Amino acid sequence: MKVFVVMGNDFPAAVFTTEQAAQLCCEEESAKNEKRKRDGYGAIYWRVYSFDLQGELGEDVKFSAVAALREAR
Repeated sequence: MKVFVVMGNDFPAAVFTTEQAAQLCCEEESAKNEKRKRDGYGAIYWRVYSFDLQGELGEDVKFSAVAALREAR
C-alpha cells in the first residue's frame, strides 16, 4: 500500500492515499504562510513524501489512523 505523508518543516501533519489529495493539502497550508508571516511567525515549508507500506499494521498505527479520521470529520 502506498501512502503520501504531508510534512510541515519535516514533521508529519497528514496522511493521504492519493498524491493529488496530499498536494492539495500542501497548497492549502502554503497559502496560510502569508498570514503566519503577518502575525510574526516563520513560514512552514510543506512537502509530500511517498511511502510504501508492507505487511500488517500494528495496533498502535490502526488506533492512530482511526483517531485521525475521527478528528478530520
